Amino acid sequence: TYYIMVESRDKGKTAGEYTLSVAGTRFPDPVQNNTPYDATALPLSEAGAGNANGWVGLGDSIDYYRIDPDRAGQVFVGVSGLTAKVKVTLYRADGKKLKSVSLSKDSADIFKGGLLLDRGTFYLSVESGDKGKGKQNSDYSISVAVNEYFPKGDTGNNELAAARTVNFDSATGTAALSNEWVGYGDAKDFFAFELDSASKVDLDLNYYNKDLRFGKDVKINLYDMATGKKIKLD
Repeated sequence: TYYIMVESRDKGKTAGEYTLSVAGTRFPDPVQNNTPYDATALPLSEAGAGNANGWVGLGDSIDYYRIDPDRAGQVFVGVSGLTAKVKVTLYRADGKKLKSVSLSKDSADIFKGGLLLDRGTFYLSVESGDKGKGKQNSDYSISVAVNEYFPKGDTGNNELAAARTVNFDSATGTAALSNEWVGYGDAKDFFAFELDSASKVDLDLNYYNKDLRFGKDVKINLYDMATGKKIKLD
C-alpha cells in the first residue's frame, strides 16, 4: 500500500485546484518457483521437445524449471520474447552449475552447439538481468529440444564380470551383434563368447549411425576370461 500527499507550496496560505491521475504498467503476479525445491516442471514430449513461458523482474526476480530427460542426449535451449536482459543457468540435481549465459536478445541456441546431458534431473533458471531491481523486466519463452536422444541408456554390461554371452551359430561358426551402442551414459559394453577349440577369430566393426559421433572412434579390446588379461590384437 502506498500513499500520495498533495500539499500547497506555501503550506496552506493560498489555495488552488488540481487534478491527480495515476497511470503505469502493472507487472504480472509473482510465480512461486523461486528455488529448485519449488521449480515448475517443464515436461518433454516423446520426441524430446518442451517449452515454457514466464516473466522476471521487479517482484519476481527469478524462475526455476525442472527438466527430466529419460536418457542421455544432446540438448538445445532457446530463449525468445525478450525485452530486457536475462540470465539463464543450467544446474544438475545436486546444485552444480553446468552453464550460465546472459542475453538481451532472442536466441534459438543459447549454449552454442547444445549440451550433452545424461539421464537425470536438471534445473534451468531464468533471472532478471539486474536481479529484480526494476530496470531489467522482461517476458520470455523457453524452448528445450533434444536433437536426438542417444539410442540406449546404460545396458549394464560395463565390466568383465557382467559380460553378456554371445552364442556362435553352429553351422557357420559366426556370431553377430547388431544395433549396439556405446557413448555418453554407457561408456563400455562387454561381451563373452566361448570357443570349443583353438581358432583364428576375425572381428569386424561397422557403424550404423555415424551422425551420433562427436569425437574419436570406438576402441575394441579382447580379454582372456580365465585370467582377465588383455589379448593383443593384430
